[in-house]
Amino acid sequence: MDIPRLPMPEAAPTKKRRRPAFSCVQCRTRKVKCDRASPCSQCVKVKLTNCTYAPHPRSQPAESANTGFTAVGDMPDFATAGTATSTQASASSAVPSPSGAHTPGSSAFESVSQRFGASEAQRDARSDRTELDSVRNESVGASDLRRPKRPFPVRGTHHKTRFFGQSHWMNGSELFPILLRILQKEEDLKGSGLNSAIDNCKALARAIKAQRIPPFVFPQIGQHLPQRQIADRLVDCYLRTFETVYRVVHIPSFRSEYERYWDDPSTAKPAFIALMQLCMAIGACFFDDRFTMRSSAIQWIYEAQSWLNTPPEKTKMTSLGLQVMCLVRFARQVAGLGADLTWISAGSLVRTAMYMGLHRDPKHLRIPNRTLYSSELRRRLWVTVLEITLQSSVDAGGPPLISLADFDTKPPGNFDDADLLDGDTRPVRVKRPDEFSQTSVQIALLNSFRTRLAIAKSVNDLQSTASYEATLALDAGLGTSCRGLRKHLLAWPKDEHGVSGVSDFQRRFTEWALYRYYFALHVPQLRQSLTDPVYYFSRKMCVDTALKLCQIANLLPGQPPSENGDFDSLLISASGPYRAIVFQGITIVGLELLTRKEEEHSGSGLSNTLGASEMRSVLEAAVDWTLRQIRSGETNCKGHMCVHMILAHIDGIEAGLGDQELDESIEAQALMVLQDCHSLMLESAGLTPGDNQVQSLDPLTGFEPFEDDPMDFLTGWEEAVSR
Repeated sequence: MDIPRLPMPEAAPTKKRRRPAFSCVQCRTRKVKCDRASPCSQCVKVKLTNCTYAPHPRSQPAESANTGFTAVGDMPDFATAGTATSTQASASSAVPSPSGAHTPGSSAFESVSQRFGASEAQRDARSDRTELDSVRNESVGASDLRRPKRPFPVRGTHHKTRFFGQSHWMNGSELFPILLRILQKEEDLKGSGLNSAIDNCKALARAIKAQRIPPFVFPQIGQHLPQRQIADRLVDCYLRTFETVYRVVHIPSFRSEYERYWDDPSTAKPAFIALMQLCMAIGACFFDDRFTMRSSAIQWIYEAQSWLNTPPEKTKMTSLGLQVMCLVRFARQVAGLGADLTWISAGSLVRTAMYMGLHRDPKHLRIPNRTLYSSELRRRLWVTVLEITLQSSVDAGGPPLISLADFDTKPPGNFDDADLLDGDTRPVRVKRPDEFSQTSVQIALLNSFRTRLAIAKSVNDLQSTASYEATLALDAGLGTSCRGLRKHLLAWPKDEHGVSGVSDFQRRFTEWALYRYYFALHVPQLRQSLTDPVYYFSRKMCVDTALKLCQIANLLPGQPPSENGDFDSLLISASGPYRAIVFQGITIVGLELLTRKEEEHSGSGLSNTLGASEMRSVLEAAVDWTLRQIRSGETNCKGHMCVHMILAHIDGIEAGLGDQELDESIEAQALMVLQDCHSLMLESAGLTPGDNQVQSLDPLTGFEPFEDDPMDFLTGWEEAVSR
């Protein structure tokens, strides 16, 4: 029996009107005046949870204007490099599928994904309309794509003192109205069991963070180094992980300077000591499965940040100083030290790099004694600065504040570090694209920069009025980039044992970094897609992407147990986007399963159950995944609580509970989980129940430390509930 499917956007005929309707559908139905807000005041007044606006008829597209891509003519065609030449390839064909050969757990992933598959005719039709030329305008949709009279309803969220733009993962929180209502009710009832448990966990988290903050930052850095054997392991951990994706240091030169330091520490420059300590701080995340050196990592980050803040700033404007600035951003995200604030400092980083001239290709600059070594290091550093700027803007939901017309630096060459020696003027052969080098992964990721930048600009532009067709055009470009990345990962040769030069960390990290952009594109339409077939494609893409990210995190059923590889350690022990993006995928899987269960119990009974058991398995695996994060030193137990609440919600629907019984069941489950988490956090930190009132002052500011709690949105739900 064929399961009915929702129509794709192309299949929905558009009713022609002589005059477009600007009022929301609900106000037009009730025949009341609409103020055209999102949501409008009339819908807020009657407590309607869905305030939607009908799409406008398509108008003639304006002529596409070149906005300055010729200024970077030396750069490769990022939108098409390394991709298939067929113009009929669809965006969805590149969407979350296991890269490479068959991998464990791929059958479960494919069985779930097939439910959302569109017909070949539909995909080909969409691809014909969304040739990659549609994303060559860096503002994508600014002039060549249709603009409706009003923007999408969801443009961002203001929480406490911060504004989270559309690409910030927190904007999907409104998709769980029942959980929001329960938490808001408990917050209103001061002293209630659940609210009290949350407050106790937050107080304990502050005490644990206070332990980690160094009591004093010494003027002379390098006073808290471990033994040589441990330092060697920490540096190796960094060099085999982050340095293989984001090129910051020249490994032979770094190794040489590293040896000189241990021979005579007194001769080392403070800048190099700061750089070395930051390498160790990042490597500490991969040192063991409990991040036991987190406090040392935080100490080293504080010392490096203190060195950067010490006047005069001009002395920091060197290649070594810029390397320290880059590693500080990575280290803060890994150690959870203001990980969600790196967008602020990324602005300073990119301006420093531009002030040093890295945005201009070395061939245009009069650099004394310019060599291939110095030129390539500048190009590598500039690409890393671009990646930090773009990633931080998507993390924060803010505009990238950079465009392709702002620089003309060529991409780095496909060289191994051993091919580049300081002072060596001999000609060096550039490796072919299909030859693997220590820079190959950075170049492969750079190939998608144009498309990723266009997405970040489109979704986080405050005044963006891009239509849904513009979203589909960006989706097609992103699909091409995904295929290009997979092609690169598969093309690089293997050794005599069949082992690819690409490490497991490099493959999973680059896939994670690229696929996350599907969330930025489609999550803003996810709420509408649950009720409006026009946006069904966004629902499909969100679920497919969520399952792909869960596969990358080894959370799909049928995958072998995690062996604590480097990327697993990053997702468990690190903070910021590394855990937030996968957690967002987990919640989307939970939302899809909840929606199916509700359709099954309140609808016609024809809801497709294909993949429901696999989705349930993902949520159950996520329970253990979030629990391992707490054991690794994570002080935020709300993610673990949320997964349990979603499972309790699903169980309640299956049991046929009424609204009040369902709320009570979810509350009881949340309270029990918080009590268990409180005990586990005490045990992991070596504290006693009376130690949760400890406070400490930040040695850099003199004030109480900023609470780096990206899931603090679980308190103060007024805005989300009222949407």
